[in-house]
Amino acid sequence: AFTVGNGVSLAPDGSAVVVGTTSATDLPLRGAWQEEFGGLGDAFVAVFTPGGALATSSYLGGNGYDGQGGRVRVAVDLHGAIHVGLNTQSDDLGARRALVSSHVDGPVFTSADRGALWQWASTGVAGSVKDAAVDPERDLVYVATDVGIFRTADNGATWIPRNEGLLIPDGSTNQRVGPVDAIALD
Repeated sequence: AFTVGNGVSLAPDGSAVVVGTTSATDLPLRGAWQEEFGGLGDAFVAVFTPGGALATSSYLGGNGYDGQGGRVRVAVDLHGAIHVGLNTQSDDLGARRALVSSHVDGPVFTSADRGALWQWASTGVAGSVKDAAVDPERDLVYVATDVGIFRTADNGATWIPRNEGLLIPDGSTNQRVGPVDAIALD
């Protein structure tokens, strides 16, 4: 079995939120909203207190591969809401967990209660999410996908592309936005 951390973000209270992928069926769970390993490979979310104690941890997966290729990322906004983007092949992720198997917009998910309940928050996001970042001064969340960068100013209710200056030739007379593998804010 393997367990690999793929992303970390700090909450305003100093807690660390870690996301990753696992094939382990025996993760140490605390306050889990999904207590059972879902399938072939699951994503996970773990929240650690500022002192390093495990506060919350849960599986995040269905009957297929979730977060495959290390494609699961996290960002925490000014209000402590957790935003997770992941690549999934599962077709049985329920609405309560706010995950969808595939969608033209996303997937990005958000939780305002430290992972107790998740909501789909992908309207306007295209492509698979590769990274996420939060601008804490303006309370903006950005995601990098394989087709560009998207930003939300309303906790994931809507996303708008932010791809100025990212156009690259695509071998024809057209230009397109290339894959963005990482994003960082200064």
